[in-house]
Amino acid sequence: MKKLLFYSLFIVLLISCSTSDDGEIDTSILPTKIIHKLRFFNNSIFTRTYQYDGNKIKSIISSSGDKLEYFYSGNLITTVNYFDEKNSLNATIKIDYEKNRIKTLTRKYHDGGSDLIFNYTWINDNQVRIQNNRYLPPNTTAYTDVFLSNGNITKTIRYFKSTGYEMEESRSYTYDSNSFPLKNVEGFSKIITSELDAAPVIADTQANNLLKYTYKQITTENGQTQETANYTQELNSNFSYNANGFPTKYFNHNDEDDILIEYNR
Repeated sequence: MKKLLFYSLFIVLLISCSTSDDGEIDTSILPTKIIHKLRFFNNSIFTRTYQYDGNKIKSIISSSGDKLEYFYSGNLITTVNYFDEKNSLNATIKIDYEKNRIKTLTRKYHDGGSDLIFNYTWINDNQVRIQNNRYLPPNTTAYTDVFLSNGNITKTIRYFKSTGYEMEESRSYTYDSNSFPLKNVEGFSKIITSELDAAPVIADTQANNLLKYTYKQITTENGQTQETANYTQELNSNFSYNANGFPTKYFNHNDEDDILIEYNR
């Protein structure tokens, strides 16, 4: 269960870009620990500790023993190793870039599972299409379009099409205007992984703190189209911010957690 929490909590880690009071970007503020008070587990505590070399992330270690180790080429993250709670290397993620944008992401699972490869096709500067090498039946197409604006993932659309059936799932995201704790981590803003549906999520590009999303699903079967889902899900609320505009506390609705953030200054 702790491992699932470790995975799911990473999905909502978003990278932010904001300015200090004097108008200059402050790149020295980094989170050192994020603490989750788990209401569903008798207020037990789950933590993640962050270690850096300057602004480059070296590792993220959870209190359950899971660990992510990051490696760079220049200012880009190119390799991430995931160790499970027994300190066994569970997965290695390799990332390739083209023109300073993510091009491919390969997950190699060391338990014998097949490599999972994600290909990124940039439609324009604000839209990227992601496809993977999972098996699909004949005459079947599946991909995800991710839309970006001002550093945020503003919308995702997942498409699935086979003979006689089509499905379109969309999520539109809403954010606040303040800095997310990890905004200054080098290289995170170049990576999109939360839409890949493959743990562990290692980083994601965003600009502000996620508040809620609106989900819609449209299906077409035998020529008949209908909206099969339409709702808004609140994700995070009750934010408290420090003098630098970074959140120090908020409530996560997905896991019913009170979240506290500690910084290097």
